[in-house]
Amino acid sequence: MTSRASKRKEWLEQETEQAILESTIDAVLSQASQGTPEMRKALLEMKELLKCSLCKCIYVDPVSLAACGHSFCRKCIENHNCDNAHCPECGLPVNMAKGSFEKVHATLQTVMDSFKIICTTLAQAEPEWWKYSDGDENMCPTIEIAKQIEDGEENENNDDGDEEIDLDAVQCSQ
Repeated sequence: MTSRASKRKEWLEQETEQAILESTIDAVLSQASQGTPEMRKALLEMKELLKCSLCKCIYVDPVSLAACGHSFCRKCIENHNCDNAHCPECGLPVNMAKGSFEKVHATLQTVMDSFKIICTTLAQAEPEWWKYSDGDENMCPTIEIAKQIEDGEENENNDDGDEEIDLDAVQCSQ
């Protein structure tokens, strides 16, 4: 495969990944039953913070410029720096030596991965899932049992009573 065809294939893969993520996020943000207004507002703000300033889409394979720390999608900044040896955000000169002008931004990648998981989970969640809480007669039975155990109530299946339940890991299939 030629270099040009290889680059085109990489761009198509990045655009596909971004389109899938953007549509999942937009689906969550547009459905009132998938979160409270505050939750959706926070996700929208996070989405805006996690956008590459070059392609205007959610980061894919984010990297930061070593000189100034500004972050971009790897493919976006590589394409930009083929024609311009300056940061597109601040104009700082960039050393174009192979591999020295950019560095993997591990923290940003972790945030991106977490954001993807949150949005995918919300897209698949039961409508109005957040309404399951203490005092709700329609509370999810799995969460209700876990809360009882956490509060120290007797569990017939647990002889020693020392088992801790991670409520964040409990899932409801109601």
